[in-house]
Amino acid sequence: DAGGKVTITAERMGDTAKLTVKDNGRGIPAEEQATRFDSFTSSDQRGAGLGLSLVKHFVQLHGGNVGIKSTPGAGTEVVCWIPVEAQPMNGSGEPHRMAA
Repeated sequence: DAGGKVTITAERMGDTAKLTVKDNGRGIPAEEQATRFDSFTSSDQRGAGLGLSLVKHFVQLHGGNVGIKSTPGAGTEVVCWIPVEAQPMNGSGEPHRMAA
């Protein structure tokens, strides 16, 4: 939305990098937050609904987690926790082990 604000922060928390993207936009209703990371889920017609889905898959691929917190009328915050030492995931959801 016009006049909106987006804040991006990064910090190291031990062996984890915490990346946060926060805005002061319309927010996402509680009942829709769980599906925001699904492919092709969007609240408007401007996008294909792939953004947060790609974020989730990228973060999980590197052994991390992602979460969302949003209040309608007050904005949305997406937080990614990624290991500083990447632990890529294989297709089974287990960390990928590289041969020595």
